[in-house]
Amino acid sequence: MLFNHNAVQALTCTTLCRNLPDLPMEPEKLTEPAISGPCIQLATDLATVVAIALVVYASSAVLHEAVGHGLTSVLLGGKVALIASTVCVPAGDPLGQNAARLVAAAGSVMNLSAAAVFRGLLSRFRAASPWLRYFFWLTMTVNGFIGAGYMAVPTLIGFGGWMNVLQGLQGYWFWRGSVICLGVILYGVIWYVAMRELQPFLSQEVSQSRSRAIKLTLIPYLAGGLAFCLAGLFNPVGMKLVLISAAAAAFGGTSGLVWLSVIAIRLKPGATVPPRALARNWRWIIMGLVSALLLIGVLGPGVRFHH
Repeated sequence: MLFNHNAVQALTCTTLCRNLPDLPMEPEKLTEPAISGPCIQLATDLATVVAIALVVYASSAVLHEAVGHGLTSVLLGGKVALIASTVCVPAGDPLGQNAARLVAAAGSVMNLSAAAVFRGLLSRFRAASPWLRYFFWLTMTVNGFIGAGYMAVPTLIGFGGWMNVLQGLQGYWFWRGSVICLGVILYGVIWYVAMRELQPFLSQEVSQSRSRAIKLTLIPYLAGGLAFCLAGLFNPVGMKLVLISAAAAAFGGTSGLVWLSVIAIRLKPGATVPPRALARNWRWIIMGLVSALLLIGVLGPGVRFHH
């Protein structure tokens, strides 16, 4: 008996195929694997960051000295002889003790009030441009650090406006300790809020996130501190103010930005809002240059008022 081997093989193959169970198809294996492209670099223009920092630091000096001490003094019936980036010098007859206390406290209070206002703006305008949101964030952070820092550190050492507030109060040591503790607590709260609000600015890629965190925290700290000290060199009261006011407020008061740069490189970027580029913006650069000129050239030597 003769067998057709080809026919037998075909019959066997057909039978096996019919008896095999249906297997699910895997579409992903039928297509070529996706090739991930290069990580998109988020622009962070240093000139624009420095410019925004100059606007923020200059405005914080105006808020503290001119609006805080100066305007409060005038509203309470006093007169002002000089307003500089580091000092507000009264003129004429001195105010009463309670009024003088209010004037002494008004600088820090004004900075803290500005921090609260810009915290609200940062929460309200989530869809604003990245430059404006960064301005909101840095204004909140710098003013908060300066206001709370003035309460804590100079009061602990024994100089500054809050020592004038405390002078002559009953229970002096209790109130001095309370002001120091309140300043430390406020500083910690502001630091925590600033850290949380910094997350949406960070990149999804780790190395970019670290680089951007340093550019957004350490660079403005250095730029603003140098501008403050340079303006302080021109103050008409004396070089002592460069140390106890300009350097203390800029490099000491806002040193929380340094610690933010250390912690921020380990933060995960915000999941709800994708980070956006801080590309070069000539409007902010021009405003930064104007702010630097006003801070150093006008507020540095001070504005005098003749009565």
